[in-house]
Amino acid sequence: MGKELVLTVFSKVLFAFISVRIILVFLFILFLVPEIAYALVEDNLQGYYSYDVDISTDDKNANDGTASSGAVRTTSNKKLGAGAADFDASSNAEISISPTNFQSATAFSFTAWLRVDGDFGGVDTSYGGIIAYINGANRRSMVNTAGAVLFQDLVDDESLSSSAPGIINQTNANWHFYALVLDDSTTKHYVNGVENGSVASDLDPAGATNIELGQGQSNAYYYNGQMDEVGIWDGKALSATEIAYLYNGGDGCNPVTTNCNGCGPGRYLVSGQCEVVGAGFYSAVATDTRT
Repeated sequence: MGKELVLTVFSKVLFAFISVRIILVFLFILFLVPEIAYALVEDNLQGYYSYDVDISTDDKNANDGTASSGAVRTTSNKKLGAGAADFDASSNAEISISPTNFQSATAFSFTAWLRVDGDFGGVDTSYGGIIAYINGANRRSMVNTAGAVLFQDLVDDESLSSSAPGIINQTNANWHFYALVLDDSTTKHYVNGVENGSVASDLDPAGATNIELGQGQSNAYYYNGQMDEVGIWDGKALSATEIAYLYNGGDGCNPVTTNCNGCGPGRYLVSGQCEVVGAGFYSAVATDTRT
């Protein structure tokens, strides 16, 4: 009897000991392990211009642009929503954006839907400017008459030409998705969701010159055609996956109004998996009303 009693007591003590250990491990995971944060495409999205309301409004923040007379809003040629920006290849075909909130030394990303529908303007009509003075300094991206995209970092004397010329040109009058991604070591550009080369470069130094849409430099390389859904990320280098989400198989996706993560309404990308995010280990945006 005494031996059985000892064994019973020992078993209870062992069970209690194991139970306490399990509870302690659970509490450690619950309170000490950081939340698993999920990635949203619009993280660090500093400016987004859908042109659904007017030619200058930033849908994301207060970084409104200023349009010259050669850049107007059109409702007839648009990719998404209710409007697009239309550039007429004149010396006034530009939209200026203050560089104040776009001067990160770590990363910069730019995306836009482009539709070229005529000859470029300026002293050199072989190129039409997409964006100039990236990070407020002399860096620019242009498209040429053959449909190839050219990025130039005139600060560091680096250039990157598209390896897929003929895609963005005035002969097919189609919409094409362009993305430019810079970090502190590399520049890449993408056409229709596909990477089209990379080059070593950096974002230093930042400058005070306004970012220009529709020109390749001050008073030169005038763009002819439309731009829509222009996005500018400051401090973030978009991944190839995120660019694919924004391209959305050619349909496009507005990250201000839609969850552009490939998961659908109410679901988010967590460590490569689509999850319903709420309480627990996933941080969430409580007031997210996007579809």
